[in-house]
Amino acid sequence: MTLTIKKSRPIKVNGEEFRYQISTTKIDDKWSFSLNITVQRWTPPRGVLEVKGVVTRDFWLDISDGKKWNIEDYPVVLPKHISYLIKLAIMEGWDSTETGVSYKINTENGAIFKQT
Repeated sequence: MTLTIKKSRPIKVNGEEFRYQISTTKIDDKWSFSLNITVQRWTPPRGVLEVKGVVTRDFWLDISDGKKWNIEDYPVVLPKHISYLIKLAIMEGWDSTETGVSYKINTENGAIFKQT
């Protein structure tokens, strides 16, 4: 699997070039989306990291009832969060220079957004 330049964003971590892409799953019963974060070492294209477990809501579905808003329901994934995930995966044993099977991390919002 190789990420495309059009749908991914570059990021540099520890002097290495990576690209990442964020996509969503279908909306669930609680009106939330799971985010699929995919990271690939870019120069040269090598190992792939898949991050699952990050959940967000669609702000526009909740806009009519502002009293029930909770800012933690609408996390924004920033480059610093992607950098944190890459460093975490490397600490856990991901070798970004290897090709083949993707390295997978299952996490949750609190593990990412509270740490960075």
